[in-house]
Amino acid sequence: MSGPQIVVVQGAPQKDVGVAYLLWFFLGAVGAHKFYLGQAGMGLLYLFTVGLCGLGLIVDLITIPAQVRNANQRALRAASNAAQGPHQQPNPPAQPARPPKGPVGAVGAGLATFLVLVCAILIWNAIR
Repeated sequence: MSGPQIVVVQGAPQKDVGVAYLLWFFLGAVGAHKFYLGQAGMGLLYLFTVGLCGLGLIVDLITIPAQVRNANQRALRAASNAAQGPHQQPNPPAQPARPPKGPVGAVGAGLATFLVLVCAILIWNAIR
């Protein structure tokens, strides 16, 4: 009976908090920091809504260190899975995502929809 195996992964790409903040400061409104952190969907959303009308940029000011940490953990997991190769037992299937419970999830989704609509109206009025 063997214990758990430890896989050491070298060369996993690491994102830097300083680079993320520089991208946020100079190109945050077009989502450059989101693309850098591997969040292409959010990057496109920032691009088309000018950083969620600036509200997303304010939130990112506080959360960039956690976002960088998460991006680095995802890269490390991907590199670790690639290093294990086909001879290892596959990871158990991920649990399907559960919908948010109660009214908080509905409020959050409604608030996000409202913010996107407000941004769209502001942008529409600005280009008319």
